[in-house]
Amino acid sequence: MRNQIGAIIIAAGLSSRMKIFKPLLKIGKKTAVEMAVTSMQQAGIQEILVVTGYQWERIADTLDTTSIQLLVNEQYMKGMYSSIVKGVTNLSEKIKAFFLLPVDIPLIKSRTLQEIMTCYDETQAGIVYPVFNDIKGHPPLISTKYKEAIIANNLPGGLRSLLENYERDTAKIEVVDAGITMDMDTQDDYVNLLEYYLARSIPNEAECRAILKKFGTPMHILQHGEKVAMLACSIGKALNEKGYNFNRDLLRASGMLHDIAKGRPCHAEAGGEILMNLGYPQVAKVIAAHMEIETKDCENITEEEIIYLADKMVNKCNIVSLEDRLRLSYEKYCHQPQAFKHIERRLKEAGHILNKIIKITGLSEERIIAFDQQGESK
Repeated sequence: MRNQIGAIIIAAGLSSRMKIFKPLLKIGKKTAVEMAVTSMQQAGIQEILVVTGYQWERIADTLDTTSIQLLVNEQYMKGMYSSIVKGVTNLSEKIKAFFLLPVDIPLIKSRTLQEIMTCYDETQAGIVYPVFNDIKGHPPLISTKYKEAIIANNLPGGLRSLLENYERDTAKIEVVDAGITMDMDTQDDYVNLLEYYLARSIPNEAECRAILKKFGTPMHILQHGEKVAMLACSIGKALNEKGYNFNRDLLRASGMLHDIAKGRPCHAEAGGEILMNLGYPQVAKVIAAHMEIETKDCENITEEEIIYLADKMVNKCNIVSLEDRLRLSYEKYCHQPQAFKHIERRLKEAGHILNKIIKITGLSEERIIAFDQQGESK
């Protein structure tokens, strides 16, 4: 079935609002059009049509046309819809559904495309939209049963207006991909997109919330994770002021997501596996260590140790001393000596980490607890 899904990338316009030719804007080492093509290829899409128009020769010089089909829409001045029709008209007969992606939305994860295709297979819907934090994004996957309607359409409102007529044949899938809503209409949009690209190995705050929502995380776990993230980022900032170089985004994401698998057996490892499968190995590594860790008696501090300590110092949603955490744990588990023994051992490890941080930063435990009143340090 997957070899019957194609992709149409629209790269024909003037880029009039941007004032710079968007298909060839650099994102890392590739152009926007190359990024869009690569995402489709990594998702296993074999038939990829790139519809060009304005400055089509420059795009042709950029792309490997042995792996994609380059189309020139000589009527591109009539607007984007003419380019959509050009692409749809040139789909091969074997294609049963196609992605439609404007070139100025180039940072779609290949995993997102795979999830959309899975939704298409499972729901048998004629149109599937990806959704990120309740916002519908690109690219839709559209059945070729609507091919003739698209070609014949001359109503105002373009493709969006046409597809709204088939709402009953539509499915939506929640994805963990802010890129589906990020375009490049302005210079500021381009700057934001570049910042997102450079940090793409770690989920941003909105993506963390989407992950938590996707896995049905209860509110009390969300609130605990937010407090752990705040404390971890504040500790990381204090250490950075002493010459360390901790990634605030990694600490924030790991704190927010560390209990995503809470309630499952070996929930730390299970959470790490979830993040690994989502394509975030750095976060996975930190999360997997938040219940069992072996500290070293030296001044080297790791992200794993910061999250481990922050988790142990946050009781529900309150930052407490390790002594208070031990007392609270004893009150809860005094009739379960084996369970309390494990807690006592973990808090002892947390104490080793705390002592290292105190030695490096000069902060007392009381000052660290006071981060609760100060909020997250930037």
